[in-house]
Amino acid sequence: MKFSLFFFFILFFVNCSTSKQTNSSRQQTDSLRQTSRLSVRTTKIPESRARLTIPAGRLKELPSGAAFVQKSGQATAEIRFLHDTLFVYATCDSLQALVYQYEEQNEQLHARLENSQTEKSQSPRIGFWIFGILFLVSFFFGWRRGKAF
Repeated sequence: MKFSLFFFFILFFVNCSTSKQTNSSRQQTDSLRQTSRLSVRTTKIPESRARLTIPAGRLKELPSGAAFVQKSGQATAEIRFLHDTLFVYATCDSLQALVYQYEEQNEQLHARLENSQTEKSQSPRIGFWIFGILFLVSFFFGWRRGKAF
């Protein structure tokens, strides 16, 4: 009988203890992709005109070496009256405008992978049934030998 009780307590405590195994892994990846583009193109600049209107009587009043000057944008008109000669000058600054266009694109890629695995040993219900069967078998053999509890 002592042996049966001892056997009973050992199986009971073995059944109550469960073992667990937990595995966890983690992987993380970061990357950055940068794309740059530069484009250059010419731009049309509108024309400039300088218009100068002077009455003929005022030209004769102009002192020697003096000038009438009109400027508009890049165009300049100049009139000089020197002695008995009329000088007309017209200039226009030629400009070529370049337009620079810069585009930049940044793309960030982020990936994360996580794995988790948990394993448990046999469930307590299965242990209970195994214990019950073992108890009945031991009881049967004990009863058969003539040893009752």
